[in-house]
Amino acid sequence: MPFASSPGESASTPEIDVRAMPRVLRRMVGLAIEKPSRLVLAPACALGSVVFSLAKPRLLGASVDAYLPSLNLSAAYVR
Repeated sequence: MPFASSPGESASTPEIDVRAMPRVLRRMVGLAIEKPSRLVLAPACALGSVVFSLAKPRLLGASVDAYLPSLNLSAAYVR
């Protein structure tokens, strides 16, 4: 629990073993080297996600603009 539930109660945080960090980093690099396709695939997916997130408003706007004339609304409702 990250926050104490009462003013007198303290939250317990786990200890971080700094001495294990080089071993963990070595293991992570070793796993990354074993599967180089994932090294390429992960940034490509992240980039694709960013591009699609930026394109969504334009795609949605174009679809609304294409559908709006078929509604036959009077000019008072369409700006």
